[in-house]
Amino acid sequence: TWYDKASVLQTSEQRINTSPSFNTIKETVAKLEKMNDKVYSLNLVKYKAEQKEIRTAIKKIDEINKTADSLGLTLLPGDEKRLSEDNDKLERRKQWMKSLSKDIYLNESVHVMDDMIKQTALAKNK
Repeated sequence: TWYDKASVLQTSEQRINTSPSFNTIKETVAKLEKMNDKVYSLNLVKYKAEQKEIRTAIKKIDEINKTADSLGLTLLPGDEKRLSEDNDKLERRKQWMKSLSKDIYLNESVHVMDDMIKQTALAKNK
């Protein structure tokens, strides 16, 4: 390989650790995991309060996905032409692309690939 794997991993970890979105997800998941292992109260008021807390935690993650930076993904011209014959398939594919464009995990993967490409280019230029 032409890139330093440890350096790429360290850069990615640093990006993830300083990201408010990833930190919110980590905290929310930790909270939900604790709630998963707990015994639920038979008291209806307490149970409803706990359920509301779970819904609030899940909404936080949904909000992160809504506010994520867009990757600007588009269909390849050949795919769009092929799918244009079936409007339902084309619309489903466009919705799928839209959801992918806001995926923070995919976004981080793109950053990692970018880091690897930059390191490879630097190594070849030396």
